[in-house]
Amino acid sequence: MNSARYSAGVGAVLQGVFFLLVLAVIFAVLPGLGFQGPNDFADPAKVLPFIVTQPLIAFLLFPGDVLFAVFLILTVMGLHEHLQIQSPALVRMATAAGLIATALILANGTIGNSLYQLARIYAQNRGATETAFLTLNLVSSNGVGLVSGGIFAYGWWAVLISWVALRAGVFPKWLNYLGVLFGVAGIGAIAILPLSFFGPVVGMVWCLWLGVVLLRG
Repeated sequence: MNSARYSAGVGAVLQGVFFLLVLAVIFAVLPGLGFQGPNDFADPAKVLPFIVTQPLIAFLLFPGDVLFAVFLILTVMGLHEHLQIQSPALVRMATAAGLIATALILANGTIGNSLYQLARIYAQNRGATETAFLTLNLVSSNGVGLVSGGIFAYGWWAVLISWVALRAGVFPKWLNYLGVLFGVAGIGAIAILPLSFFGPVVGMVWCLWLGVVLLRG
């Protein structure tokens, strides 16, 4: 097995595991901690104390995007090497979209990391901390900020790379169809918010399946 295929497979599996953990936290853990919907994540009075009391769980939701960006770049560059001979122009476009997605997701993770600092000083200066939180949340938040841009670019990468693989018959056909579906959900999520919840479910399955196929070689 060549190193590009192996790194792409490892990155894909780790992305799938990350999706699984985040979905488990959102649907199984957060409701018990008082988070009932997306609007709760815009409330500093809920989010900042939550970060202090539940730092490990909060890591997945905020600075964890830094790790996800590492997993994504492994897959983006590995698939670039693995598939570029099949359709050089489309793979270059896909890789460009993947690199943009990685940069935006990484930037979002660094903002998430800064929330930990705000959480530490929240009790001492609530007014200034809440203002800073709301500003960072606007930059980061789904629908208007870095999250939307990252998901949009990620969607284009998934669509293009799956389309190349489908045309070339490189991976199982239904895996490639699933990748296209995942990508379309990511592209559409910038305008249709419910797709941002549907996408990670499909993405989890696609990433894990893709990773297994790549690692089996």
